[in-house]
Amino acid sequence: MAFLFWKTNLKKPQFRGKYCWQNDCFIVQDVWQTVKEVPGGYSKFDGPQRIITPQGFAEVILVETPLKLPTEYTKENLNSSKWHIEKMGKPRIGYLSVIVSSMFTSGALGLTKSVIGDVLFIGLGGGGISNFVSTAFQKINVTMVDINPATKPMALEQFEVVENAKSRIIIEDGAKFIKDQVAKKNVGIFDAIIVDACYNNRKKPNVCPVDPFMEKEGLVAFKKLLRQSGVVIYNVLVMDAWQNKEEMEKHILEANTRVFGSKNCRLIPIRFLSNKVLICSPTGLPREEEQNEIGEQFNKMFGW
Repeated sequence: MAFLFWKTNLKKPQFRGKYCWQNDCFIVQDVWQTVKEVPGGYSKFDGPQRIITPQGFAEVILVETPLKLPTEYTKENLNSSKWHIEKMGKPRIGYLSVIVSSMFTSGALGLTKSVIGDVLFIGLGGGGISNFVSTAFQKINVTMVDINPATKPMALEQFEVVENAKSRIIIEDGAKFIKDQVAKKNVGIFDAIIVDACYNNRKKPNVCPVDPFMEKEGLVAFKKLLRQSGVVIYNVLVMDAWQNKEEMEKHILEANTRVFGSKNCRLIPIRFLSNKVLICSPTGLPREEEQNEIGEQFNKMFGW
């Protein structure tokens, strides 16, 4: 009975908050989603999610994070705003799980829950990936950088992102942040850098990553900030309607190979999605077969 009530109640999105900066606003809502599995693209899902959409583009979901259903059917539990975020669940969109696992399949971090490391996230959003890393690997130091000051209260209030000695949010232009770190001689300080910084207005063909992270100065800064076995991981998204989509993806790849080396980068397609994941390492990547093997171990470890 409770399940059916919650499912029916959330068929219509429930408003949870609006967070704005300059001319951009994010709308946070709770909604029940029922989705069939698309292997490699979307995982099967039937449950409540907390989503972020840009104001004026309700059909564009920027972030979707599962919510935990209450264990008891009480009056207090009828309102989904009080439900907790499911931090350990498999990301429903395929490219996100590839981004997470690439920290380990690349050899940058050892696949053990007690691994010690330092990870930089550029682009905060709802903090879904950083939430998983902070929860699953509690000895990893997490630094999250975002240019938009509205993302910090949104992540803390709506997505249970936590700030503590091991997890911090910095509101700053990500491109400036990495260049400043290099200028301060803070080199070789990260095992992994995850770049999920995108244009929200969909007016540019290269939605992700944004242009400053494809310029040589920024790419050189990424390389200097990484430890020798480290990895930089990008969410790459070029609009399907763009007639030169493959050329744009090639341009993004080649901008990185000119800095990291032609054999030290790999562009990973995601089945049934426009997104691709680009990974680069200063000293090279394991063979694809090795990466696949570690990926299977990762999925088994977390029941994905």
